[in-house]
Amino acid sequence: MRKLVVGALVGVLALAVAAIALAAAAPQQTYKQKFSSNKAAKSVGTVFSTDTADDPSNSANNNQPSAARSFTIKFPAGTSVDYKAAPVCKASDDDIITKGGKAACPKAVIGGGHATAKLPFAFPDVKATVTAFNAKNSLVLYVNPLPTAQPFVLRPKFRGKLKNGPSLVTVVPPNCVPPATVQGGSCKKSDGSAGQEAVLTHFDLTTKPKSKKIKKTRHTLIKTPKRCKGSWKFTATIKYANGTSNKINSSQKCKK
Repeated sequence: MRKLVVGALVGVLALAVAAIALAAAAPQQTYKQKFSSNKAAKSVGTVFSTDTADDPSNSANNNQPSAARSFTIKFPAGTSVDYKAAPVCKASDDDIITKGGKAACPKAVIGGGHATAKLPFAFPDVKATVTAFNAKNSLVLYVNPLPTAQPFVLRPKFRGKLKNGPSLVTVVPPNCVPPATVQGGSCKKSDGSAGQEAVLTHFDLTTKPKSKKIKKTRHTLIKTPKRCKGSWKFTATIKYANGTSNKINSSQKCKK
C-alpha cells in the first residue's frame, strides 16, 4: 500500500512539473549576426544584434520577458579565433568599473555597442553603452547604463575548436533591482523573499578586425572560413530564467 501511495505521489509531481513546463513559453526573440566581410579566409570583425519582445502576460512586472541566463553563439564551421592578435585585458571587474571601462584596458578595446534593459515597473527603458575588450580566449563586455543604473561586466568565453567554428558562451547573471541581490542564482531581498531584476531586451555589438605578426607567425583575432558554399550559418542558443530555450539561425552570403 505504501509503495502505491509513493508511486501515486511521484506521478502527481511529474504531471505538475510537466504542466509548468508546458505553461512556460520561450520569449519572442530575434538574432542577427554576420562577419564584417563576406570573403573567405579574411581577417574580420563581427556585427551582432538581438532583441526580445515584451511579454503581455507579465503585466504585473511591466511586461518583462523572461531573462536570458545564457547566450551561446556557434560560429560557422571553419571560423578561427586567436586572442594573440590583439592586446589582452587582464583587469578585474571592479577595476574596469572603477576606471569607467576603456581606461582600464585602452589598448585591448576591439569594439562597442549598445544595450537596453526593461525594469519590472513603469519606467522608461534603461539605455546603456557597451565596450568590448579582447581577453584570453574570451571577451570582456563593459555595460554602462550610467547615470540611471550601475555598470556591470559580462565575460563571454570561446569554447570548442578555436580553429574550426568555436562557440562563444555568455553567462548572464541576474541584474537585480536594489535592495535585492543575487542569492543562489536569483534576485532575493535580505529577508529571503523574491526580488526583482532588470531584463536585457536589446544588445548589439560590432567588433573590429585585428591581426598581428609575432615571431614570423601571423595571428588573426577572427578569420572567416576558407571555404564558401554560398553562405555561412551562425546559430544562437538562448536559455531563459523560466526554464525554456530558443535556437535561432542567422545566415550570411559569402564568396571565395
